[in-house]
Amino acid sequence: MSLYEFYHKKLYLFNHLDLNEYNYIGDQCRSIGLQYFIVDIFYIKDKAFFFHHGLILFAVFLSFYLNQGYYLIIYFSLNEISSIFLSLKLLNIYKKTCNLLFIFNFFIFRILLLPLLTFYYRHIYHAFIILLLDDILHLYWIIKLSKQFILFK
Repeated sequence: MSLYEFYHKKLYLFNHLDLNEYNYIGDQCRSIGLQYFIVDIFYIKDKAFFFHHGLILFAVFLSFYLNQGYYLIIYFSLNEISSIFLSLKLLNIYKKTCNLLFIFNFFIFRILLLPLLTFYYRHIYHAFIILLLDDILHLYWIIKLSKQFILFK
């Protein structure tokens, strides 16, 4: 859903950065994301993952409360594409292929996209703080889990 919207609305040009601009797909991704993170947070054992999911839940709740951030939620939803391949890898389904796809998607949607969004929203305090904390977490994971990013492990 969000990938289609990303392409169709040319979100790769970062031309929809107004937090108050409504988007139906973003609204639906917000609801789906809320459900996903509420369920997923109960299965987390790592403190960093728990903090990450708590941060995203806070961001989604804030989006509902302020009634804004529809396009930002689409960008956040793109981050979860890499989780699909990580889950498939952990289930030993096409492990090498899924590992490559996980690395590629993680790099594009989390390592490249999140800092860009942090830069674009640097003047909106609450969005900037949430994005900056998420950036720091991803940097921490890259450093800590770099051995898992080896291509054919």
